[in-house]
Amino acid sequence: MLRASVADELRASVAMHMSRLYDLQKFCRDQRDWLIAVTESLVRLESPTTDKAAVDRCGRELASQMTAIGGRVTRLTSADRGDHLRAEFGVASTGDASPRRPTLLLGHFDTVWPVGQLAQMPLLRTGGRLHGPGVFDMKAGIAIGLLGAFATTRVLQSLLFGVSPTDPVTLGGVTIVLVMLGALAAYAPARRATKVDPVEVLRRQ
Repeated sequence: MLRASVADELRASVAMHMSRLYDLQKFCRDQRDWLIAVTESLVRLESPTTDKAAVDRCGRELASQMTAIGGRVTRLTSADRGDHLRAEFGVASTGDASPRRPTLLLGHFDTVWPVGQLAQMPLLRTGGRLHGPGVFDMKAGIAIGLLGAFATTRVLQSLLFGVSPTDPVTLGGVTIVLVMLGALAAYAPARRATKVDPVEVLRRQ
């Protein structure tokens, strides 16, 4: 009876996680136009590494895009190079000691192309692809990372009615339940194993 109950719990858990994956996939597909628009907005703001003013202009646009999807953006200023940006999505406010396992995404929005390259290499959509200076390295990558952060926080919030995705009580309760289920699942086999005579097992081998 215990095994059947645990198996049912596992099947329900797998079904729930697959449902969430499908939700994430659908959300990302539905945001295709948003993804392209964000990429294009960053590419149109040329940002050669050695031009601090240009990099910071692009940085302001990026910060605005991250803030619009719920990111908490911190600007890390630099005297002679473009300012760095740090954005946090779906995490508790600074100083909260609640346990969490964040995912770190690193990227850059400066490019090797000089200001004026867009005139010679215009931003184009051709054959289902986006072309232009900085698309590949790596403004499209940044937009995809933003979509990932946007999708995970938005879908989790929609699944947890009245509960924050990082609510410490919820996270703690789920952890306790999972530990208890694991202990119950292991109890019967472990108890049977303690009753087995190892000498008899070796003889049968």
